[in-house]
Amino acid sequence: MVQRLLITGIPGIGKTRIGKFLQKELSYRHEDIEEWQGRDEELCTGPENPDLELIDLKIRKFVEDESDVVAVFGFRPDSKVDIAIVERLKQNWNFRLFWFDGNRGAALREYFNRELPIYEERGLKDFDARIFGFF
Repeated sequence: MVQRLLITGIPGIGKTRIGKFLQKELSYRHEDIEEWQGRDEELCTGPENPDLELIDLKIRKFVEDESDVVAVFGFRPDSKVDIAIVERLKQNWNFRLFWFDGNRGAALREYFNRELPIYEERGLKDFDARIFGFF
């Protein structure tokens, strides 16, 4: 039976690391949905109106060969496109959802350490992540 896993959760908690581990050690196909550049613009038919057919087409591309798949996705809960992607993966493509959580302060530090060049490039080197009250 084909395994389809969706790993999601807070930034910096290890979703991508586990996805790459499953790819290397168990030959899962690994899809990082966060790398779908411009997904808000590309996957909408109008402002905040997800194009469900196009979302299914993107998903079909990485599940069509019937191999085990692990998709990782740090989705944004305020994005209708991201919510639609998660719903489609679960309901239409039978992905099992796993939520990764943990020490949010440590995860946030890991996330910013990993992404530091991007923040420096954008002039946000001294960005104080504590503005996100929930971390």
